[in-house]
Amino acid sequence: MRRVFANPRCILAVAQPIATKRWMSEKAEETAAEPKIEGDVHSLAAKEQIAKLEKELKEANERIADLKKDYLYSMAEADNARRIGREDTEKARSFGVSSFGKDMVEVVDVLERAVESFASVPEDIMQNKKIASIVTGVKLSLIHI
Repeated sequence: MRRVFANPRCILAVAQPIATKRWMSEKAEETAAEPKIEGDVHSLAAKEQIAKLEKELKEANERIADLKKDYLYSMAEADNARRIGREDTEKARSFGVSSFGKDMVEVVDVLERAVESFASVPEDIMQNKKIASIVTGVKLSLIHI
């Protein structure tokens, strides 16, 4: 049986029986469906791969965020250590100067008391050369400080 379809643009002639056509068309549909199944399997595998890569990306971004946070904490800790060290050095320097000044004031007070006490010593004891050299040394020490 031969069917001819007339169309001004093209003429199709089908020379095969209808049963054969149906069988071939069903076969063609089956073969056409197989690539879709394979495509679905491939797309499923691709989706799984994409999901896995997205999960890895998320974990890597979280790790980067953690490392950035650790880096910032380390930098802040180093800055604090430098600041504390600088403050301790300044405090030690000022304490050293103030401590030295305090010690010198105490020494001057002691020397002034010694000079005052020499005024109450009798003249005959002050005539002794050893005692006179001590009194002179204390007075010179007081003057030079």
